[in-house]
Amino acid sequence: MRLVVLTALAVAVAVAAAFATRSPRGPQRSAWAGVACLILGVGGIVAVSEGRWQISTTSYTQLAREMTGNPRVTIVCDRLTGWLLTWSPPGRVPLTRDGDLTTTAYLDWPTCRSLNTWTADPTTPPDDETVAALGVLTHEIAHLKGIRGEGDATCWALTNAAAAATSLGAPPPVATSIQARLATATRTWPEAYQSTCPPPVT
Repeated sequence: MRLVVLTALAVAVAVAAAFATRSPRGPQRSAWAGVACLILGVGGIVAVSEGRWQISTTSYTQLAREMTGNPRVTIVCDRLTGWLLTWSPPGRVPLTRDGDLTTTAYLDWPTCRSLNTWTADPTTPPDDETVAALGVLTHEIAHLKGIRGEGDATCWALTNAAAAATSLGAPPPVATSIQARLATATRTWPEAYQSTCPPPVT
């Protein structure tokens, strides 16, 4: 995904440069026109990304507060620019200096992008990427609830994914399907994140 975004920016630079070299109004004006095109293009990408960031932070924070019962917890989506420049896991809750969980969870840009795309019409079943993103979101909400162990947080996520999906607007059949699909998706997560839930009785 980083490669796609960086490629798009490179194309914008190339188009601006081509416009600058071919403009019939002279080299100085054409150069300024090329710079203006580049600024508008990059500015548009940043503006759209920022708008989605604001919506994401608000809606997922509201969900986390509902599910934890704690009005101080916050969900923050990484901005596109930060994601391009640094590496971060799909979700994380930092620790304090004393080793306690903080009240803020961070989701990386691809995770929030998947969630944002689906929540625009949550009545449709999400793709596998979005199911995984919902798993990350509920996993981090479990940490905000005070659950420290990664496996325990995954167990909580598997138990509460349908409720989270319902709060985000999914009808009951879609929410139930998401929870079932998430149980399969989490089996590919690293060993430390495997659910500690007891296996179902057959």
